Amino acid sequence: MDNNMENSPINYIHGYNQKETQRLYQQAKLIYHFAHQDLPFQKKERLLEIGSGVGAQTALLLKDFPNLHVTGIDREPGQVEQARHYLSTLPWTKWPDGTPRYEFLVMDATNLKLEKNKYDCAYFCYVLEHMQQPDLVLSCVREVLQPGSPISCYEELNETAYIYPPLPNVSTYWKAMNELQHEMGCDGDIGVRLGNLLMDAGFQNIQTQVHTFHHDNRNFNKKTEFFHYFRDILLTCSHTLLETKRISWETHDLMLEEINEAAQNPESAIVFFNMQALGSA
Repeated sequence: MDNNMENSPINYIHGYNQKETQRLYQQAKLIYHFAHQDLPFQKKERLLEIGSGVGAQTALLLKDFPNLHVTGIDREPGQVEQARHYLSTLPWTKWPDGTPRYEFLVMDATNLKLEKNKYDCAYFCYVLEHMQQPDLVLSCVREVLQPGSPISCYEELNETAYIYPPLPNVSTYWKAMNELQHEMGCDGDIGVRLGNLLMDAGFQNIQTQVHTFHHDNRNFNKKTEFFHYFRDILLTCSHTLLETKRISWETHDLMLEEINEAAQNPESAIVFFNMQALGSA
């Protein structure tokens, strides 16, 4: 393992730029049906969102639960600034008197400077996979939740991504990308561990559910959209993978050719599993 990579303070494999910002807003809409399924926040008032990023999930939470105030935590000042700007443009993110129903704070999730028992629910989405100490983060979150507060964690299982017909260069690229994430001390397959992580952090009443993205010609447009979504995930890492020689330019270009062709291929299909875990403090 590359120790410099593991100890890097920047562990967000997809990077920070305008393209990634727009990808996150698109992603929030694409996974909305699953990531917001069965959220037990109807009667809650103060939600803590860890890794709130550009505010993509925050906006949807505020729209779904009009009684909520959300505190979003992120370690990147640029993400926090973008989230504040984005939510300021949405009418449903304010109380009737015009004050914001949200606040975004630059903070390390392993050292939360928050009042204990202040929050009555918590939300994670595609966040724990980018953290070197997800167990510590969950323990810190539990300390600021009121007893019995619900928590929802939604994460990926990268090993489950499968495309038919097989695409050799896409597979090579995807493997290199996941190996890079592991070298950063993070885990793109953390979804499978959510139940254990919540239990070890002291949460109770834990339930897990597998959510399946499966697209084929039953809805050709949806299939094409998901192939393009998957392609855009791959492209977020192209600079680092090429710079570190984990892939060649030939592999990169063939990957693009393969996945673009697959998006239009009437024989193609794609499946990808995500995991949701619910529990209570």
